[in-house]
Amino acid sequence: MKPAPDLLPFNGTVIRLNEAPLISAEQFPPESIPGLPADALANINGPSVLRMPDWALGKQAELHLYFGHHKGDSIRLAFADRLEGPWKMWSDPILPLAESLFLSADPSPDPSMPEPDWVDALDGDYLYAHVASPDIHIDEENQRLVMYYHGLLPGGDQQTRLATSTDGINFKPREPLLGPPYFRATKLDGMIYLSIWEGQLGRTRSWVRSDRPGAERTFPRRYHRNSGSTDSPWARLCLSRAIAPHFFQNW
Repeated sequence: MKPAPDLLPFNGTVIRLNEAPLISAEQFPPESIPGLPADALANINGPSVLRMPDWALGKQAELHLYFGHHKGDSIRLAFADRLEGPWKMWSDPILPLAESLFLSADPSPDPSMPEPDWVDALDGDYLYAHVASPDIHIDEENQRLVMYYHGLLPGGDQQTRLATSTDGINFKPREPLLGPPYFRATKLDGMIYLSIWEGQLGRTRSWVRSDRPGAERTFPRRYHRNSGSTDSPWARLCLSRAIAPHFFQNW
């Protein structure tokens, strides 16, 4: 693969911020936060850090860190004024599983139902109700936060939905299913580029699927393979934003 000719080489230095994670279960013993389940922080999944806008009335600090538990029952929030901390934990879920519009209880296996095609990679461990992998962005135009997250459907598939919030604390899920799990988005030049489960790539001009009658479906739209060329907007985005090389898997 040849680099795009207009990309400058990276000559900087990357320094690890801390020797320890930004947040961990050891930092927040359950007895220190009323209502926090004992295992809520046993698995910290999909952290998404934002520098909060002043218009968000639920702003707790300069930085909000949203995260889930990969097999957990909520999306949660930690907050701090500096990346180095100290971080504090919001005691209540910002999106409980029961309000996520996904299954809230583990389903029983049904031999008559075909397994999703991605199950082989998980050794059969996939029928668990959960809400996980928040990917949160600031939609300045509409003064709201948008959050992609995924969960389990009755047929055993896992899909992504979107929830929105005007204050950063209370999120309202939207019913439409947007695509496979693990959405990670980057906005560039008016287009939102998506990396998705198994290296799929997508793009859209809107955070949400258009509600206009007859509008073109926006999720997920893949780029086609182009013989390894990097002379395209998505390739330049990946190279310039240091997105992992495996996102080119479905190029």
